[in-house]
Order: sequence, then structure tokens, then C-alpha cells
Amino acid sequence: MSEALYENHTYSDKSLPIFFHRDKIGDNYTSIFSHWHESLELLFIYDQPAFGYLDGEQFEVNAGDILVVNTEIIHNIIAKNEYTCYYCLIISREFCEQFGFDIKSTRLDNVIRDEKIFSYIKAIAAEMNEKKPYYSARIMANVLNILSGLYGDYVIDTSFVSKDRKSVIMVKRAIDYIGQNYMKKLNVSEVAEFVGYSKYHFCREFKMFTGNTVVGHISRLKIEQANKMLREGLSITAVAEKCGIDDVSYFTKLFKKYKGILPSTAAKRHTPKD
Repeated sequence: MSEALYENHTYSDKSLPIFFHRDKIGDNYTSIFSHWHESLELLFIYDQPAFGYLDGEQFEVNAGDILVVNTEIIHNIIAKNEYTCYYCLIISREFCEQFGFDIKSTRLDNVIRDEKIFSYIKAIAAEMNEKKPYYSARIMANVLNILSGLYGDYVIDTSFVSKDRKSVIMVKRAIDYIGQNYMKKLNVSEVAEFVGYSKYHFCREFKMFTGNTVVGHISRLKIEQANKMLREGLSITAVAEKCGIDDVSYFTKLFKKYKGILPSTAAKRHTPKD
């Protein structure tokens, strides 16, 4: 499944119903695509500011801030300057509900600053890195401390009922369509026609909800998929064709724009050594 689609998280480790990673985004780093899911997601910014986009609303977050992504919200994060670094913690809805945290009907504040909660995420990062005996139990204890802190101090709506607005539905359909058809020669008019909106209205709403232009979203998705294919050993020409780009020179230029390196360099980095 492409990053651009609805994310139906599957947690392979039942003792850890979470996803956790450290990441860096910017012009020459991995980008997050606009997406949504049922899980609760927390982005802990620890270096350089960023803009978070949550269902069309823009939030500026700085080092020390926590961007809270409530369930089923279209979201994306873009570096304000050259890059931003953050921890990402995704907690399964089932785990939250198991301990009485109803993320479906409760909304949390979108941007918070809480040193105690931030300390728990740093502890999780250390446990993930060291993986000493019983680290899973300690990680889950920290996750529960995070949830207790959030739902104890930052609940803003206890009677929330999800109501997909027309624009939200339209953007979600567009994201799915692009994710399913990135290998074709997609253009804005085709996607706008698919979702049933005028090109002008569609582009305006897409930009508002995701922080990206439609063309930018398509291009980034193509290049991220291309990078994965290069890792698998496919030739640059074959990868370009699989991403719906006939002109290898243009593909190279686009790859350099979004990844900061040439596709040939990316391919060499993942060439198995004898």
C-alpha cells in the first residue's frame, strides 16, 4: 500500500501495538505524504520548526512542541526552513480503547508543549535503541503515561462525532486515486475530473488540506516509489517507466530535486556488496 493511501496499520509485534521512529524531513530528505488513519499519532518536534496540516488547518510547531493528530484526520508535515527533525509515535486505536481512551469521540488539542510528556517519548527512544530485557513493558508503561497526560490535561471536545465534509471526502478520494495511479502519466485535470470538481476548486482545496500542490504531491509520490524500486535493483530507465515518466533526463532532474542526489547515486547506495 502506498503512503498516500489510507493507512490500515498492522502491528506485527502484539506486545508493542505502536509504530515509533525518528525522522528528518526537508527538501533533500524523506517527505511525509498527506494521509489519514484510525490510530492516534503524535509528532514530537526536537529540531527546527515545521508546519503541520490537519484537515486543512495549518499549525506552526517549534522544537519542544507536540503535534497531535486525532483519528481520521488528513495530515501532513512540512519543514518551515531547510529541514525539521521529530519523533513519530503512532498508537493503535484498539490499545487506546483497551485502557479507556476513546479516541473516536474525543478530540485532543492539536499543539501542546509538555516537558513531562516529552520526557516519556525520549525514554521510548532510548528503550528502542538499547532493547534491554523487558524493554517492551517499559515502552508500554511510557505510552500509557503519555496517554494519561494527554487525556488528563488536553481534551478539548468530549462529544466529537466525525462528520466528513465534502471537501474532506474529495481530498481523500484524490489522495487514494493518485496513490493507485502514480505509475501513469497523471495530470491535475484527470484527478479533478475523477473527484468531480473543477480544476481550480480542486487545486485550491487540495492545497488547503495538505499543504502541497497536486503536482507536487504526485511528483513526490513518484520519486518515493522510484527510490524504493532503485533499492530493489531495478535500472533507472525501468524505474522511470514504472513511474510514468518517459524522459529519463526529466526523471533524473525530478529525483535530484526531491531526494538531493542523483538516482544513480541512490542505486549505488543499495547495491549489495560481495
